[in-house]
Amino acid sequence: MTALIEGQHAGEFMVSEGNKTISREAITVAGGEALEAGTVLGKLSANGNYVQLSPGSEDGSETAVAILYAGADASDGPSTELPLLVLPR
Repeated sequence: MTALIEGQHAGEFMVSEGNKTISREAITVAGGEALEAGTVLGKLSANGNYVQLSPGSEDGSETAVAILYAGADASDGPSTELPLLVLPR
């Protein structure tokens, strides 16, 4: 029997959220990255773009600030207007 593997779906990791998508904001994902839904993000200090969390860095991406709601393909350049789940500050 062939095993099927299903990828990540937008928001599948969420248990609940505030009324009417209150926990989402539009963001810009830095160019050069293709990220899956549920990726933990850090925010670059230099330009405010979001990137995958990088605990060993010292550019702002070492601090978790958000979780990506849906997949984002910014491999050809920065991608804007992507919904995300914002972590409490």
